[in-house]
Amino acid sequence: MDWDNLRYFLELARSGTLAGAARRTGVEHTTVARRIQSLEKQMGAPLFAREAGGHRLTEAGRQLLPAAEAMESAVLTVEQAAPAAGSGPSGLLRVGATEGFGTLILAPHLARLTQQHPNLSIDLLALPRMLHLSRREADIVISLEQPQEARFTRTFWMSMTAEAKHLAQTQAVWSLLKNTVALEKNRLCPAESV
Repeated sequence: MDWDNLRYFLELARSGTLAGAARRTGVEHTTVARRIQSLEKQMGAPLFAREAGGHRLTEAGRQLLPAAEAMESAVLTVEQAAPAAGSGPSGLLRVGATEGFGTLILAPHLARLTQQHPNLSIDLLALPRMLHLSRREADIVISLEQPQEARFTRTFWMSMTAEAKHLAQTQAVWSLLKNTVALEKNRLCPAESV
């Protein structure tokens, strides 16, 4: 079984659209479609129902999802154990935030961080909805709503997946986000910072 096919399967299951999965994996939507088609052929069953609004998991897809997520966790564990190729944080980190906070406040700070660490790629998901860590939609989420597993920083809730907690890129971004949230909270709500 080709791990890449399962990776595309997970991204399509999370995003619900070929275009969304393509954006998250950095390929064309046709590549995602081919990979899903190949996996469905291997599995001998359709994994997604194609609908007007996107793709929805079939029963076979729902049964495959936990095993694919377990494989993804195993791959992340192996990547964590591997010695770092360069110095400083590297790899991809997905940060989810509310639309306004993400685009107006976080984007410039994250851009500077990636300039300081050229091997670090940060995918800022500034969306008008709550992202779910359990579905691995992001590695770190900043929201105004309290997630089930969270660390509290001022009036913003920040949380991350357990697997991402020990990665160098997560720690670097977490520290920057924590400081950014504190500074912006003081700037936006000075009465509360006293």
